[in-house]
Order: sequence, then C-alpha cells, then structure tokens
Amino acid sequence: MRILELLLVLSCISLLVNVWFRMKISRNIRIATICFSLGIFVCQLIFEGYRWQMVFLYFLTFLLMIISFLRLKIKVRFIRVCCHFFAVLLIAVSIFLSLSFPVFNLPEVQGPYKVGTQTFHFIDEKRVDPFSESEDGKRELIVQVWYPAENVNKRKRQYLIPQDKEILQKYKKAFAESLGVPSFMLDYWKYIKSNAYEDARLIDTKTSLPVVLISHGGGTSRVLHTTQAENLASNGFIAIAIDHPYFTAATAFPDGTVTGFKAKDALTDFFGTSKKYGEVWMADLQFVLDNLEKINNGAIRSKFEGKLDLNNIGMMGHSFGGATAFNAVATNERIKAGINMDGTLYNMDSIPSSTKPFMFIQPEEFIVQKEEIEKNQVTNTSNMTEEEWNELMNYKRKEFEVINQSLASRGVMISIKGTKHYNFTDFQLFSNLLSLIGYTGSIDGKRGTEILNKYVVDFFSIHLQGIDGRLIYKQNANYPEVRFHSIEE
Repeated sequence: MRILELLLVLSCISLLVNVWFRMKISRNIRIATICFSLGIFVCQLIFEGYRWQMVFLYFLTFLLMIISFLRLKIKVRFIRVCCHFFAVLLIAVSIFLSLSFPVFNLPEVQGPYKVGTQTFHFIDEKRVDPFSESEDGKRELIVQVWYPAENVNKRKRQYLIPQDKEILQKYKKAFAESLGVPSFMLDYWKYIKSNAYEDARLIDTKTSLPVVLISHGGGTSRVLHTTQAENLASNGFIAIAIDHPYFTAATAFPDGTVTGFKAKDALTDFFGTSKKYGEVWMADLQFVLDNLEKINNGAIRSKFEGKLDLNNIGMMGHSFGGATAFNAVATNERIKAGINMDGTLYNMDSIPSSTKPFMFIQPEEFIVQKEEIEKNQVTNTSNMTEEEWNELMNYKRKEFEVINQSLASRGVMISIKGTKHYNFTDFQLFSNLLSLIGYTGSIDGKRGTEILNKYVVDFFSIHLQGIDGRLIYKQNANYPEVRFHSIEE
C-alpha cells in the first residue's frame, strides 16, 4: 500500500476506536482525530489519487467522521457490535484489495546506466494492412526504443500507460475486454511508473550499441515487456519493442486512435492461422530493420544516428513473438542471436536449421509435456477427436525435434520453477491473484522478473557484447529455480 493509503487505514481505525469509546474520550481528542482523518482523506485523494480498491475505506472513513462528530449512538448493544464488526470487515476488504491489486513502480533496473525512452510511428507505404477498415490502408507500427541515458535529473519518469485521458480510457477498455473484467478495475494502472525518462539524452559513447528487438505475444502489448527492455538498456543495449497493431490488446497512435485485438481466430485456430499471421509479423520485423538502417545513417533524424550496432542485433519475444524470434533468427542474416519465451513454434517446414545462438526459456509444464510426449506417456484426456489429437501430437513432436536441433547446435534451454505463460511478461507484477486463475505460476512476480531479466541480459551480453557470461552455461546457486535441459531430457 502507498503511504497515505496506509495512514488512511490507521486514521479509519482511530475513528472506529473513537466511536466505540466515545464516552471515555475527551472532546479535544475526538475533534483532533476527526481533523486528522479528514486531512489524510483529502491528501490521499489529491496526492496519491483515487482507486477503486479503497472505495470501502473511503465510505467508512466519511461515515465514521460524521458519526464521531455528531456523537451518534446505537442503543442496542448487539446491533452496535455488529456494526463495528462490519466496519472492521470493510477495512480488511480494502486492505486485501489494495494488496492484491497494488499500485507499484516497475522494479529498479539492474544495470549501471539510467534509461531513456522514445517512441516512433512508422508507416509502411508499400504494404496494405490486412486489418485496416480502408481497402488501401497502409500498415502502421508503433515502435518504442529504450536506451542507456545520462543527465536525467531534471526529467520525470515515464508512466507505463499513456496518460492522455482519452487514450487512457481506450487502453483500459481494450485491456479489460481482453482480460474479461470491467474497465474500472484497471483504473489504477495509470499510476504505475517505469524507470525510463522520456526523450532523455543518450549516453556519450564513441562506439555504437548492440540492438535487441522485442516482440510481444498475441493479445498483449509492448508495454508488458518494459522491465525487460529497461534492463537491457541499463546494461548498454538499445532495446526496441514492436507493437504489432490488431495483435495487441491496445496500440495507441499519435492521432489518438487506439486499435484493439482483431486476430482472435489465432487463439482458436493456431494451426490454421499461424503461417498467415506469422508472415505479417515477419514483414513488420523486416520493415523495422529497414527503418533502423535509415535511423543509423541519418535518413530518419534522431539521437541514434551512427549509434546502432547493426552488426550485433538480437531478438527476443514471448509466445507468438517468441516463435517469431526463432524464425527471424533462422532466416534473417541481420539477426545474430535470439530468445523464445514460451512460444509454440510455427511454420516449421519452411524454416531452415540454424547454427546461431538461441535460448528457449520455458515454464515447468512445457518441460513435463515435452518429456511425456517424447516418451509416448501422454493420453488424450481432452474433448479432441482422435484425428485432432494425433494432429496435435505430431505437431508437438515436430516442434520438439526442431528445438532439439537447435540445442544440438548452439542452443540453450532453461525452465524456471513456479512459472506459467504470463510470468514471461510484466503481467506477473500486477497481482498475486493471477496465479489463482492460471495466468501466472506460484513464483513471486518480483522474483520471476529478476531471474528472467538476469538470464536475458546474460545471454545477449555474451553474444552481442562479447562479455563472458556467468549464468547461461551452468547452474547458479543464486537462482535455484532455474533448471537447464539437454536433448536427452
């Protein structure tokens, strides 16, 4: 809980005590308690801001101030006890909701540099967007860059979600629809701050900096990979996250337009749509790489002219973005190394084998599934027909075969104990309750974020910066949750 929220809880308890022992408390103490509670109530709303998790506490505080001021009395003791019990229950509920859906700032970066960020809007005039409402609507991308920065003292840290009121409302509505919750439940997201400073000065460096591209999963957003991008930037990388419009929960454009998630058939028919949508994502990636060359040679004016080391480009992604990273590393000569975070591979027959460094980061359940399928120890307990089940098993065996080919070359695969699919995004920081509905695993969100970022930075430090790594070659006692996996497993 935030400081003023905690003080509001204490003031509410003091009011409750005041009402219960009203005959034993002097008038001066009673008035002082009311004034203190009123001051905290107003200050919390002004300086920290309203959020729905505290609504019961707001109501109770206001009610108790009135009762205490008027010295109202409930004569029947049983009713009085029930009212006080109900008040305590409301306080407890507010505390529970506040802790379960906390206002938080993203974990501090682990590297030596401060972080700056800048967002670009690119329009591909050569490509029609398949989701555009206009027949000739061009494909537009929002690309956010994080970089090592200096002289940030007079700047304010950027909020995670855009603060423009209209865009913020559209963001909340789009994400709420994706999550299946009322939009008001996401009101508090507007208070979350990142570690990056908008348009801060790039560090003074005579050498160019290695680049890491980040691709989100279907139905999420680049903003859910902010901690990964910030930590890469704080360690001397240029991290570039691509929003793939209509595949995100929400993407905001400079004109105020916010697109939602239109590729919903990808969730229900992965086998039938993955190749088609994969081609769109790969084209997005190619377009971004072309624009990075323009930025680096000054054709697109920015602070990054001559500062992008395009001979050392890596790519990472989550879910569909992770599978896209695998395909991009295998097929694009400009990309040197990559990471797939729990992404089911697609278009495997068209992807050549690669000897480039690649790391798979998986949840525990993936490893269990892989071992069971490879040993023919899994049975159909779903509602699939025998034909559908056999198709799925053949697909998974093909995927594992491709993964094993990568591991036999320069690949690495690790799993992190207690993780599930969304533990590889910042979503794991938003609420511990997400583990109850299966979105995340049992690992603490901050711990999961720390481990993930450590191994991501270590991998790219080795393959893009030429720095000796400490983590991805063998087990480390500081991270017992991490397990390495070989082909034989």
